[in-house]
Amino acid sequence: MVLEILKPVIKLGLGALASLLVHLTVRHFQEIPLWAHFILAAYLANLLLAIGITIFLIKAPHGLRNSLGFLFMLGSGLKFILFFAFFYPLYKADGDMSRPEFFTFFIPYAVCLFFETQSLIRILGQRSP
Repeated sequence: MVLEILKPVIKLGLGALASLLVHLTVRHFQEIPLWAHFILAAYLANLLLAIGITIFLIKAPHGLRNSLGFLFMLGSGLKFILFFAFFYPLYKADGDMSRPEFFTFFIPYAVCLFFETQSLIRILGQRSP
């Protein structure tokens, strides 16, 4: 059971780290301050929520097999709530949400979503009759 949880968590972590490094490199070449727009907080929040959602889906009782897709979507909804409750007000504080601010949250969101989806596909494949 530990390996079943550890493997997707490591993939998530490595994927988020690789994405962060590429993101910072692009920011460097675009001459955008590397750590501006709460980039580290955005990556950490998305990563921690993705890990929590993935572990929840892995440990979900067999009786919830038919509901895993809905639980997965609920997790994505939680991430959007996180964005609108915490990051959106910070990004709109100056009256405008710039493209770098938008991508600062949604790049890690998309990367983590990709790895969460891969985990869900694997889980559903293992639990199918």
